[in-house]
Amino acid sequence: MFSFQNRRLFLSLIGLLVLLVILLLRWNLPRPLTGQLLLSMSFSDLNLGGLYTFDLTDRTYQRIIFPDPTPAMATHYNPILSPDQQHLAFQSFGNDQSMIHVARSLTDGTIVASTSGPRDFQPTWSPDGKWIVFGRSINYFSALFRLDPMTGEERPLTGFTNDIEPNWSPDGEWIVFTTSRDGFQELYRMKPDGSQQERLTENVNVNDLNARYSPDGRFIVHMTNYSVGDGTGEIWIMNADGSDQRRLTENHLDDLGSVWSPDSQSLAYWVTAADRSGSDLWVMDISTGTGRQLTSIAGHEYAPIWSPDGAWLVFTHTPDGGANSLYAVRADGSALQRLVGGGDIHSVQASGWWLNP
Repeated sequence: MFSFQNRRLFLSLIGLLVLLVILLLRWNLPRPLTGQLLLSMSFSDLNLGGLYTFDLTDRTYQRIIFPDPTPAMATHYNPILSPDQQHLAFQSFGNDQSMIHVARSLTDGTIVASTSGPRDFQPTWSPDGKWIVFGRSINYFSALFRLDPMTGEERPLTGFTNDIEPNWSPDGEWIVFTTSRDGFQELYRMKPDGSQQERLTENVNVNDLNARYSPDGRFIVHMTNYSVGDGTGEIWIMNADGSDQRRLTENHLDDLGSVWSPDSQSLAYWVTAADRSGSDLWVMDISTGTGRQLTSIAGHEYAPIWSPDGAWLVFTHTPDGGANSLYAVRADGSALQRLVGGGDIHSVQASGWWLNP
C-alpha cells in the first residue's frame, strides 16, 4: 500500500497531468474572432461615408468624427494607425486635392498635422511613430516626402522621379520603394533621410513593385508584371539587402497584394481568374513555397489583413455589379463569415486590426 506521502505525490501528479491536458486542449482550440477593425466605408447616403471602427465581438461599427479636418464633403479613406495606436493618419479627397491628415486619436479626431498637397498619397508610419513617409504627385510626376506628424513639417526625400509605395523596414533603418526613374518600375531602398539610395532589382523590361518587408526584417516580398492585368503578375522574395531574389509563384494568372503574417511565416494574397471575372484569396507557406486557396466566392476577394495573432484574415468581397462586403476566414480556410455588408452599405475595406486591452 502507498504511504501517505506517496499518495499525496501521486494525487499531485494526477492533478498536474489534468491541468496539462486542459491547457493543451485550450491551446489547440480555434482562437476566437476578437478585437477592433479600422474601416473605410461608404453608404448610399454620401453624408455617412468615412472612417469607422468595428467591434468584432458585438459586430457594431462606430464612426470616427473629425471636427473640421478637410474641405466640406471631402472623402476620407486609407486610415493608418500609428505603431502605438495613439494617432491616426488618413487621406482625404476634396476640392480636387488629395491630402494626408493626422488625428490626435481614434476618439479625438482633432487634426494635429496635415500635408500641403495637391496630390498626396500612401502614408506609412515609421516603426517608432516619429515620422510619416508619403508620396506627392505634381504634373504627373511623383516624389516621396517625410512628415513630422506632430508639427506638420515636410521634407522631400526623393526627386520627382515617379517614386511611390514606400515601406519601412521593421528596425526603421531603411525605406524600400518603387520608382520608374530607370524606365520600367524598379525597387530601391534608402535611409529615412533620403540618403544612400540603392537599386535592388534589375529585371529587364519587367515592372517590380509593391515591396513589403517581413515583420522579422529578414525578407522583402514584391510582385513583378509586364503590364497591368495581363496575367503575368507573380510574387517574388529576396533578402532584405536585395540578394537571393527568387520567384514564389509561376502561372498565367495575376498574383497580387501579398501581405505578411505577423510571424513572417506566411503570405496572404489574391489570384485573379484567367478571364478577369473574379479573384480568390490564397495563403502561401514561405518555408515550402506552397500556396493553398482559402476562398472561392463568386466575384472578387482582395485586400486581406491578418489578425494580430495570425489566426484569422479579413478581406473585401465584391460581387459582379454589386456593393462590396467585409468577410473573415480562419487562416486554415474554415469559418468563412460575412462581417459587414448589405443594406445601404456601398463599400467597406479594413486597414487595421488590434486586440482589445
